Amino acid sequence: MKRSESREAAFLLLFEYCFRPEAQPEELISARDSDEFPYDDYTVSLTRGVIKEVEHLDTVIDTYSTKWRSSRLSKATLTALRMAVYEIEHAERDNLEAVYINEAVNLIKKYDSVDSSKYANGILGAYVGKK
Repeated sequence: MKRSESREAAFLLLFEYCFRPEAQPEELISARDSDEFPYDDYTVSLTRGVIKEVEHLDTVIDTYSTKWRSSRLSKATLTALRMAVYEIEHAERDNLEAVYINEAVNLIKKYDSVDSSKYANGILGAYVGKK
């Protein structure tokens, strides 16, 4: 799988998590048929990591969001932001921030709106700029 496909699979699992916050990562992952819903090790790792650190990630998002608290953002935008912040903080290599931001923005454009993607881009840009 391409890394962008792995991210999108994790995005869908984490989007479901927004509606089932009591679910453990393994529940979300095992509820999917891997033939119809392909995922790989990166999908699993990203899903587990975001869920484990969700409170911290929301705090970071709240810190850099100028208009809306994380609780007021759409679930799609919040999910993509959580993933991007997690990936930025746990990057295996330097200088991949732009990739993570671009992937998040593209997911938001696909599953939410262009306006939401612009707002998320601003949050992530501010976060990376202060990091």
